Amino acid sequence: MGIVEMKVDEPGKIISPLTNAGATPVSVDYTFSKWTGNAWSAIKTGHIVIPAKDKVNVAIVVPRTKEVQRVRLEVAAVGHISVARELKMHAKKAFVLQYKTRGWVQIDYQFQKTTSELIGQGVKAKMAEAKALGFETKQKTDRTVVVLGTDSYRTYAYAKLDDWKEKMFATKEERDAFHRKIFKVVPSYTNDGPGLNTKLIER
Repeated sequence: MGIVEMKVDEPGKIISPLTNAGATPVSVDYTFSKWTGNAWSAIKTGHIVIPAKDKVNVAIVVPRTKEVQRVRLEVAAVGHISVARELKMHAKKAFVLQYKTRGWVQIDYQFQKTTSELIGQGVKAKMAEAKALGFETKQKTDRTVVVLGTDSYRTYAYAKLDDWKEKMFATKEERDAFHRKIFKVVPSYTNDGPGLNTKLIER
């Protein structure tokens, strides 16, 4: 009978495989405890049967806090030596993304050669996405007059954010996914020069 390890994810879910190397099943009692500063305090107890030459998982969720936490797992069974294992959980992290631009950045473009379409409607969706992320937006349309033909229109959409904007996430995966998403709205570089600037921070 043994405790293979104590694994914990970022939100605080602890999973511990319990093993039985013997030829018969073992009925065990287990206790998860947390260190209070001067003693261990039980936070979960349970009973489980480990099949012969097999393993089973026991689990608990201990939400991370701003302080380091110590969690202990003790396993006991009749006729076996009790075993224990301890885990030190690091303090809760905040995954931060900061972003801004270096002036106006082109985020979209539409070319039209028409006499009936509304001009510049094709850049509206990207401008709305940028506004939702906190950017200031504007658009500009250049018209080319054709004397014996149809006029053409080039519409440009721009976004800017002069001061650092900060967004916090519970996990690194969420932050990194948002980081990839924002670059699809405002690029880091255009033909006019540098665009979106970002910082990835853990606190």
